[in-house]
Amino acid sequence: MKTKRFILGMMACAALCACSDDPSENGGVKPTLTGDQAYLTVRINYANDTRANDGGLEYGSAKEHEITSADFYFYDEEGVFVSQANVWDDGTANNKRPDENIEFKSNSVVVLKGLEGKNFPKYMVTVLNAPGTFTPGATLAEMEKKMAGDYKNSNGNFIMSTSSYVRNPDGTEKVPNYFVTEITEGNFETEPVANPQNAVVVYVERLAAKVTLNFDNSELVPVPDKPNTYSIKVTVAGDDNKDNETTEGDDTTTPGIGAEEMYVHILGWGLTATTQDSYMMKNIDTKWNFDMSTWDIEKWTDPDYFRSYWGKSYNYGIGTYPDSATEIADGATLKYLTANQVLDLAKDDGAGNIGKSQYCNENTNTKEFVTEYFTDAVTNILLIAEVTAPDGSKVNYVKYRGVLYEEADFIKFVLNRLQYTEKLDLNIWTKTGEGEGAVFTQIDENKFELKHQNDGVVVVKMKQLAEGEKLYKLNADATPDVNGQYAEDDFSEINLTADFIKNIDDTLAAFDANNLATGFKGGLMYYTIPIEHMNNATNVTENDKTYKPEGRYGIVRNHHYKVTVNSLIRLGQGIFDPSEIVIPGASDPKETYYVGATINVLSWKVVDQTVGL
Repeated sequence: MKTKRFILGMMACAALCACSDDPSENGGVKPTLTGDQAYLTVRINYANDTRANDGGLEYGSAKEHEITSADFYFYDEEGVFVSQANVWDDGTANNKRPDENIEFKSNSVVVLKGLEGKNFPKYMVTVLNAPGTFTPGATLAEMEKKMAGDYKNSNGNFIMSTSSYVRNPDGTEKVPNYFVTEITEGNFETEPVANPQNAVVVYVERLAAKVTLNFDNSELVPVPDKPNTYSIKVTVAGDDNKDNETTEGDDTTTPGIGAEEMYVHILGWGLTATTQDSYMMKNIDTKWNFDMSTWDIEKWTDPDYFRSYWGKSYNYGIGTYPDSATEIADGATLKYLTANQVLDLAKDDGAGNIGKSQYCNENTNTKEFVTEYFTDAVTNILLIAEVTAPDGSKVNYVKYRGVLYEEADFIKFVLNRLQYTEKLDLNIWTKTGEGEGAVFTQIDENKFELKHQNDGVVVVKMKQLAEGEKLYKLNADATPDVNGQYAEDDFSEINLTADFIKNIDDTLAAFDANNLATGFKGGLMYYTIPIEHMNNATNVTENDKTYKPEGRYGIVRNHHYKVTVNSLIRLGQGIFDPSEIVIPGASDPKETYYVGATINVLSWKVVDQTVGL
């Protein structure tokens, strides 16, 4: 349905910039207005979503380019706000194929009052679907730093603003305010004109970035009749490994190790390490001079397509990026998800939300920050999955030194190793019955459990004793009978002080501190995919320091990142507590888990990225 709204904002006529009667100072157009009201036709062209890596162009859906309001803010030649107007006359989507740079076009007639021939504004800034709380900057300098809050307004419409790009990248930048549209007196009419020749053409882009995740089953090993489930070979330790022998010797037992078939069931995905706000106007540095030899496009700014392929989010060059979930309490610039939050998203979208799209604010940073805080400073796909046995059974696993253990086998392994190295004395016994019927049993792995520290890291600890429970030690001079049994007087009760249990737990916690173990509660795990923007894999060296190049990683507005997983060869990182915030790469900084992915940035501009897990 066609809608039209007019909201006129006026300031004193003296605040409007003066225009000379000399045609040479007004774009060659002699002023002809004599009344106090002027009409400005604005032709809105919505640029397709883009990304620097040339993956082509793609039109957005009707919802993605739905427009319900258009706000126009006017500034004088000094960059001071003078007036505003709001009008929307509907528009037409571009249906030409192949997809072109412009996906939506519209004409709107803006009415400005109080214009008497010499007081026309110089610059116009356009915002579509503006949030209800948005107010323009008093100057263009303020407008440049105005925040939008989010990429959608309260009605769920995508916010759009004037496209930012360098107008003259090969010479002097004639338009210092890269997010404005220049207007002259010649653009105005004394009455509305249906198809004026001097309409002001405005190019806008969405604030949102779009990400879609798919799986390429032609290169994976999908399990028949089990949706989103794939078969992989996993190195597993334990007594029940097929075709593997358990070795004994040196008073210690090493579990058999072998590669077994396991199933990875994809549960869902979400975007993590995302910014929580966005500039209303896309921020760029008109003096940027990147080394184009590492990019897959000729230039980072493209005036022919009225767009640029890089920008500055509000955290560009600043921010706090935690290495661990425990550091979140100290504040973090980005928002990180928990496994439970991702599972909730998947539940809402269905089918593990594979093939569905999600949106976020742009997140870019300097090469220094991306290099120092990789991967927690860049937006990641957080992919939640579970590893199961082929029969679908869920088991609590532990991964240690690249080997997967069932929980009981790992606890047994730790206890055996610590006893063999004489770091732990397990001369600890429990008793059932009394007198001649008393039975003493030495404690084993069943008396211990896993304790979660943070970021999925687990250690072994002793289970809490039952109320009134007693423990005993076997006396050094004890001698068993012919049946290998000990008498009750062969044992002495242990004085269960707080330090006794603590010393055991401290010894267990210190087990191989250089190689941390991660727990998979019910087989739950995650993979992370840092989203690449430019796909420029070549690092750069400056002043004897190597950096990930500017633009390699990042999320830029009006870009569609299509990620396709094309290989799955290893397990992800373990999740022991699904309510804990996941910091990408925090569990095991020595290993990087990339999903085979193709990222395309589209009209939405397309970017392709391929990664393997």
